[in-house]
Amino acid sequence: MDYGHLLSKAWNLVWNNKWLFLLGLLATLTSASGNSGGSSNWNVPSGDTTYEYEGEPTFPEGEFDPEAIFGEDAEFIMPFLALGTGIMVAIIVVAVLVGIGIWGISTIAHGGLIAGVNTLAGGGTSSFAEAWSAAWKKGWRLIGIALIPAIPMIVMLAIIVFLAFGAITSATTLTDPDSIANVAAGLGATGIIAFCLMAIFAAALGLWHHFARRACMIEDTTVFESYRRGWEVITANLGSVIALFLIVIAIQFGLGIVLFVPRLIIGVCLCCLAWPISIAISAGFTTYFSAVWTLAWRAFTGLSGKSGEPLIDAAPAE
Repeated sequence: MDYGHLLSKAWNLVWNNKWLFLLGLLATLTSASGNSGGSSNWNVPSGDTTYEYEGEPTFPEGEFDPEAIFGEDAEFIMPFLALGTGIMVAIIVVAVLVGIGIWGISTIAHGGLIAGVNTLAGGGTSSFAEAWSAAWKKGWRLIGIALIPAIPMIVMLAIIVFLAFGAITSATTLTDPDSIANVAAGLGATGIIAFCLMAIFAAALGLWHHFARRACMIEDTTVFESYRRGWEVITANLGSVIALFLIVIAIQFGLGIVLFVPRLIIGVCLCCLAWPISIAISAGFTTYFSAVWTLAWRAFTGLSGKSGEPLIDAAPAE
């Protein structure tokens, strides 16, 4: 494969159709919404502070007694406490629903990027509305495709948490310093190994997910058919897929280093603009690399010969 031609063609395609950036911006919403940057500080007593408890339990019969906490003001405070609790629950529910909505929009936008780039690369014309409409029609399939990678990751994470909890519980019952140190070292080594395995697994699953998306949008496959077709294309072009994956990682790493200082300066000098600029940069990355993988899919599956894209041996179409 002519990787240089593929990368330059993706750049020219995105540059000449800047509306793709709007889809990239929507596709970046999920990662952008998670960059809160907030922190919580807990004041923990230190030193030789001791606590003494005297008298009968506050709730001797296990029942909640507002007067024991608020005294004579309980009758006045309790309605406001109940209202505040209801408001907090409502805020949490709304936040969850908004998060799900943002994730859905992001998922459909990824499909729109694929549809738009595929049409343009094939010599056709497209627009934001047309690309979004194409993805919207397959929205449920795209959501199903996006949910599948989360299942094994959740299972693996649950296993790691279970093992870590067991190790910590065992460590708390030990009194010998050497035994505690051995358990801590083993727990740390297990955590590092588990993290590395999860990172490798997540990268492989994410790459498979990208191919499944393109099978859905370009070949109109169902959820499970998309993963099966994506696997066929990956295995039929494994060497080229791995090489392109490493090239993309190298470019992302290099751009991250190049942009580190400018982003740091912006963050220090123009703190109020740091977050929007960071989102815009991420959206640009998303748009460009989505185009790269869509053009690669076209090359892998034999769709690229008529449009001047790099042509390689293609995986057989169904």
